[in-house]
Amino acid sequence: MGDSLTIAELLWELEALHGRTAAEISLETYEDARTAIEQSKSGMSYLVRDVIAALPESEELLDHMGVDVRVTPVGLRNAGQELAQRERLVLRQVDYGATEGATRWFDDPALSQLLNGTIIVWYLRDLDSTAAYPVIWSDFWIPSAAQATRIQWDYAQVVEQIERGVHLSSEGAFLGTCPRHGGGFKVESPSTSEPGSVTDDHPTLGVAERRAWELKRGAVEEILASSLRRLVGADRLAVADVFPAIGLPPVADTEGFETRSQRLMDAMD
Repeated sequence: MGDSLTIAELLWELEALHGRTAAEISLETYEDARTAIEQSKSGMSYLVRDVIAALPESEELLDHMGVDVRVTPVGLRNAGQELAQRERLVLRQVDYGATEGATRWFDDPALSQLLNGTIIVWYLRDLDSTAAYPVIWSDFWIPSAAQATRIQWDYAQVVEQIERGVHLSSEGAFLGTCPRHGGGFKVESPSTSEPGSVTDDHPTLGVAERRAWELKRGAVEEILASSLRRLVGADRLAVADVFPAIGLPPVADTEGFETRSQRLMDAMD
């Protein structure tokens, strides 16, 4: 790709978002900032992706390298003293047909992308106002050897269930699957399920639930803690350690985030 944008440069741009709220980011990146913010769960994802899209040749870079971008929330625990991963990380859709005869997770097209790397952006969601959500951290993640081994173990369990004709539910400690639809799947009578909730590419079942691969919530928290080791020197998610390193006060000042963001939102009216 010559002298064009690199992953390192893209990550540098995302690092500039650390500690900034959705309202602050939206002033520079989104034509309809209020609409983006009021999308709630999706709002921060739209804003981060808009930052990336504004970088010259960013889409070409990500497509060329096969890198996915995921934006995911953290919350607070232990009376606001620690960060905690809030959700699983949804990956690409399960291709039941691709698992037939499969033995290694990295030979499955839906999962082999993980070897190319994933850009993960974390933001704090434990605030009343969606405009006040601040970006906490971002990194480029590729599974370590130990994580790849755990993914393999979990992948084998899923493949075994598919081969036995068992409808998938909750599998694995690191990797699993989750519904990839808005509801309407009937496990007792799959053929009567809502059309958007099912697929017919299952090797042993006539109709199966449409599902996606996922990294479990605990796995994503582990990835975050490992990434933050470079920042705070240990696998810790203590707010007192993390926040000052990204230019925030050493306490989770949720009221302060909301006050800053409300002023900006008022200015948009």
